[in-house]
Amino acid sequence: MRHNAKTKKSTALGITAIDLNLKVPILSVHSKDRNKDEAPWSINDIDCSKVSPTVISFAIALGYTNSSKNISRGGVAQWNFDLDTETDSKSVHNSPIHEVEMTSHLNCISTHPERSSVWGVGSTYGEVMIVDFTVKEGKDPVVACSKMCPYAHIQAIASVEWFRPDIESEWTICSVGRDGRIIVWGSSLNYPVRCIPMSQNDVAIIATATAIQQPTRMNFGDVIVGSAGGSVSVYQIEYSNTTASMISACKMKWSANALKMLCHMQQEHREDAVNKIEYRVKHKKRKGVDCLAVLDAKITFSELFPSLTPKVTEKLHAGEITCVAVHPFCRNIFLTGGSDGAVKLYVKSVPCCILGFYLPPTSAGNSLCLPVVDAKFSPTRETVVVLATKYGTIFVWDFSRSLDFPSSQYNTPEKEYETNEIASLKFCNKDGVVVVAYHSGDVKFIRLPDAMYRPCTANEKLEIILGLK
Repeated sequence: MRHNAKTKKSTALGITAIDLNLKVPILSVHSKDRNKDEAPWSINDIDCSKVSPTVISFAIALGYTNSSKNISRGGVAQWNFDLDTETDSKSVHNSPIHEVEMTSHLNCISTHPERSSVWGVGSTYGEVMIVDFTVKEGKDPVVACSKMCPYAHIQAIASVEWFRPDIESEWTICSVGRDGRIIVWGSSLNYPVRCIPMSQNDVAIIATATAIQQPTRMNFGDVIVGSAGGSVSVYQIEYSNTTASMISACKMKWSANALKMLCHMQQEHREDAVNKIEYRVKHKKRKGVDCLAVLDAKITFSELFPSLTPKVTEKLHAGEITCVAVHPFCRNIFLTGGSDGAVKLYVKSVPCCILGFYLPPTSAGNSLCLPVVDAKFSPTRETVVVLATKYGTIFVWDFSRSLDFPSSQYNTPEKEYETNEIASLKFCNKDGVVVVAYHSGDVKFIRLPDAMYRPCTANEKLEIILGLK
């Protein structure tokens, strides 16, 4: 099946919107389980990667829940879209090139940094999964799924990101759940290598985590987490070095990841834990200690994964933090958006909030702040950030032009205003093109004006504009 990509242009704003009438998959598979009055499948998140200079691969995380019939479904669907086909005379594939359905409602998705057909996803049941569409035909593309255990997530996954603590490590998944746990998983997702419970002493962040993003590759190990209480925290996730005394305390052979788990334990608990773990391993006649053997010893959560003090904790919003974006050029700067309609720029090295503003109302006489649902820095022009509101308005801020007012905006047509809520947006790394996903199932590409994706001059650097240099 194919369709035409319809192009609409607002000359006043200079923004081109490419509406893709994509056929959201799996819609008819379980149609008998619901009636026309029930909610359809919804897009909950989107991510994309670059396949070639013009072709973008993007995938969506889908969810459908029927509470009355206790039915929950989820799915991942991937499309390839050639950005040069945005005219009425050319077309792109309507149906996805890959799709998979699962029994878990999916909340979030993240593309592998180096493999365009590998995706990490998180579900409402606390599962973290890896979907690989490069597997042989007939094989299950869900190649890894986390197991339910006391050390895993016990509530819905809020966000997932690909993560590695240093340049020599393999990419793995880092997830944040509504239970307030930050978990770094092993490559097969069979066990958590590191689990950090967020602080329970600060009332502002006792609520669950809602946004997470790993900073640029220059900041290995840093994870920034926003909370439902409006606070943002920066954690340094690193693996302690294995000391000679620690190895000498082990009478059996331990795997490298098992030793990493042991490193994070407090010293007063470590010796008892080693004895308990090795006793159970010997009783089960295993040859050595791996991560599963450590978890099987049923050491208390607080002993195995002690709390970690964040490098930075700051109360920034009056409501839930809905998104965190790390600047691709200035690694010490990150942005947060909240349900209170506020946007804050924060500098980790100071640390302080250097800029804050509220999104303008969409119409005269409407003074209500628009909840921010997502925000992304431009990968080509360091002074540009794109902000999405819950009800379909997209603002483009170029700080080289103004710190107080948006430079451009795109409004969802009024007939779609009540139903076309934005789920997520991502830059496509192609001449200022942004892909936008709506909960209703729509996917649109927004092309920014030329001046908003060209690289900055020496005098337009963000750190100079903000007075940091």
